[in-house]
Amino acid sequence: MKFSMFLNPTSLSRENDKRILDETIEQALYADELGFASVLLSEHHFSGYNTFSSPLVFGAWLGGQFKNAYLSSAVVIPALYHPARIAEEANLLDQLMNGRYILGVGAGGIPGEFAGYGMRIQTAHEVTDEQMDAVHELWDKEDDGEPLDIKTTLYSGRVLQRVSPGPYRTPHPHVMRVGFAPEKLPLYAARGYSLFVSGPDSEAIQARLAGYEQMLRDAGHSEERIKLAMEWNTTPTAVHVADTTEEAMANVAGPFARLGEWAARQGELMANYYPGEDPTQMFRPSGPGAAAPREGGGGGQGGPPSPGGPGGPGASPGRMGMWGDPDGVAALVQEHVDSGVRNLNIGFAWGEVDHKTVMRGLELFATEVMPRFPEPEGDPTPA
Repeated sequence: MKFSMFLNPTSLSRENDKRILDETIEQALYADELGFASVLLSEHHFSGYNTFSSPLVFGAWLGGQFKNAYLSSAVVIPALYHPARIAEEANLLDQLMNGRYILGVGAGGIPGEFAGYGMRIQTAHEVTDEQMDAVHELWDKEDDGEPLDIKTTLYSGRVLQRVSPGPYRTPHPHVMRVGFAPEKLPLYAARGYSLFVSGPDSEAIQARLAGYEQMLRDAGHSEERIKLAMEWNTTPTAVHVADTTEEAMANVAGPFARLGEWAARQGELMANYYPGEDPTQMFRPSGPGAAAPREGGGGGQGGPPSPGGPGGPGASPGRMGMWGDPDGVAALVQEHVDSGVRNLNIGFAWGEVDHKTVMRGLELFATEVMPRFPEPEGDPTPA
């Protein structure tokens, strides 16, 4: 099992932004020191849900300080970028990280983010793969080839020479697809993508992963490339580890309540995102710990633990939350292992969890949970 850290630090007021950014940096560098395989950076705008907003800018600064961890976006939203910018900046990060960069891409899920950029959320979902088609064309462009005319629903351009810099990996930086339709899997397999896979329970996650390795093989990839794609398939979860289950339960109650208040506010704003319309799209904040609190959610997405703690009523890793003492959390991690998950990306900080609490939770998870699940042989040497 690989363990990765997911960064989506929420700041509920402007006065907290600097403190939370500094704390997020300290947490990420500590995760690198503790042996986490990668650090994933989300992208959200105009709500405080993610304090740093840009995974590319923040990642360029943060990744240069990692000693061992990979850097990943989870996600870059292709609709918000000209394809040439994604191609260039992903290549640059791939070079700066010596191949330890994974470009995670997905459509996004909060309507107000797209309204702020003058587009509709439906458009962003429709054009994600179209945007990535153009990115791949740019990655393939050679100096002496025919001019490349870029024409997508949102952007256009003409490129006469190659994208610079080129990638560290060949033929392009490794890509992970977040939020996908099953019928798209053959396309992603053909391109050698990894998958960001979530579901309501372990069985659903396993079902979404089933058959993908064979698709990669049918696409003609080398065994090395198949191993790379499969080892970086990842599943999100929120985690808090404390010395006792009772302490863990107490620590997460306040942050979940704050995150629930934030989510309720976003729901109230939906009618203002597109004035004069009645938006029917779902409000879907993404990432570990994203949903509003609910009763009886022990081990569940967005809710405080039930009195049973880990393993109690409703405790299921597929519901995107694990909290308790190290033994209880390890038991839930084992359920992921049994379902075939190879890489957990874990949100430790959400809803303005106290910084010292996050750091202690990271330490306990790394020293008392992770050693029970040895990591597979490392990612093939980037080439």
